[in-house]
Amino acid sequence: MNEQIANILTSWRGANKSKKLVLIKEIIKTGQSDGIKLLSQIVARDHDIEVRQSARKAYNVLYRYCYGEEDTVKTEEQKKVDFSLEEIYNMLADGDPDQEFSVMTYLQSHPIPEALDYLREHYLAYENDKVKATLVKTIGMQGNSADVPIIYKFLEDESPRVRANAIEALEYINHPNTYSIYVQWLSDSDNRVKANCIKALRRLGSSNVNKILEGMLNSDYVAYKESALYVISLTPSVSGFYLIQDFLSHEQDVSLIENAIHVVQNFVEHNVDGAEKYIDEYYGDSSYLEYDEVVDSGFDEKDLESKDPEIVLRALSRILENQYVSFGPQLISILETHASNFKITSYLIRILGELKLKEFLPQILPYLNSEDDRVRANTVETIGYFGKAENFLEKFLKDSNNRVRANAIIALSNTRIDPLSSCIELAYHSDPIYKRSAIYAMKHLKNKKLLDVLSFLVRDKDEIVQKQALEVIQFYEICGIEEATSILQNCGVSLYQDEY
Repeated sequence: MNEQIANILTSWRGANKSKKLVLIKEIIKTGQSDGIKLLSQIVARDHDIEVRQSARKAYNVLYRYCYGEEDTVKTEEQKKVDFSLEEIYNMLADGDPDQEFSVMTYLQSHPIPEALDYLREHYLAYENDKVKATLVKTIGMQGNSADVPIIYKFLEDESPRVRANAIEALEYINHPNTYSIYVQWLSDSDNRVKANCIKALRRLGSSNVNKILEGMLNSDYVAYKESALYVISLTPSVSGFYLIQDFLSHEQDVSLIENAIHVVQNFVEHNVDGAEKYIDEYYGDSSYLEYDEVVDSGFDEKDLESKDPEIVLRALSRILENQYVSFGPQLISILETHASNFKITSYLIRILGELKLKEFLPQILPYLNSEDDRVRANTVETIGYFGKAENFLEKFLKDSNNRVRANAIIALSNTRIDPLSSCIELAYHSDPIYKRSAIYAMKHLKNKKLLDVLSFLVRDKDEIVQKQALEVIQFYEICGIEEATSILQNCGVSLYQDEY
């Protein structure tokens, strides 16, 4: 984290409303992209509506400063310019980002088939972020479903501006096979990418979106749950409250529970029926006030030494949320102190993995033998993040737990050990839960050799398995795996269906 932003974060703890408003202005003055993330957290977490509104405006200002203005801004003089096809070819091959940007913007309002085909053929040749963002948006505005695999390539770009425009491009094309992409990229680190995903999903209608969110909240995987909570938080509603209420009745992950409670607290401010009563019953008046104080105070390092597991877990969630990589030694100390608490242990190991603290691999290896499934699953996943999978994880392809096996398959996918046979074996398990885990792994593997198995699962007696398998085949087609197209054409749901 940038030092200026870190100092502001320190000053934020315990600051009153007027001080917070001053600090928000200071975040803008830093001109640092780290400030965008901090402002995003303030918008999501602070209890004062004026502070949140000020942070939201600051976020937009700082985002524009860091990543530039919208790609479609044009002067009246630019709008009147006409280019010949020869001039367009020369400008696109010139290597001058300004020329490339100018002609791509021109093609958004003056579609020339030959020029658009040129972009499709040479889209990998451009390196400037502004140009790439404009290119993918242009293809989306003037393209069709056959362009989805090209657009998907830009979703893997390091620039959030490019990824955000890729989502917008998919929305222009508006093909039903891309809906799963919006869900997947809800976990993106950039708020503009998330916002474009939300915008696209809302075109589905509230009932369809709620079904998607319910499935995400009931997933085995943290990223899906986090994304669902984020979506629900954007539009306070009774239906969203019911989804969270059901989620809180069975969720165990403390970070997710805390996020969900924040959403309900926000619903209270918006007078959503039932939200205030739920908060009162969940904590009781005195506990609720104490909880508010903890939330507003931010991260307190002393909480890591607390004897109360819940306080420790809250402190750990701050470390993950703020990417405090310097706390590695303290995390290991807590891991040893709370070895018998599987909830803390599994969460700690997950944090070590997400923060990529590879130097602590020796300390987590013993947890591969844990009797707790969550601990083993998170340990396997973390070792995969560390890039040490082939040294330690092969035996976990035969683990008794479905999540452990799926995580091992994914972790080993880029090693000398081929996990395909293990993935196929998991897919043919009699228990639908194991089949769903196999499908989750297949989505990560993106291997055309798995299409026969996915085709088989599309006809499974479990409706959820059927749906998830079909979604993965659609995802394969989006990724450019041509063999997926013939399967989807037989089902009548291919990106290229209109061509036949």
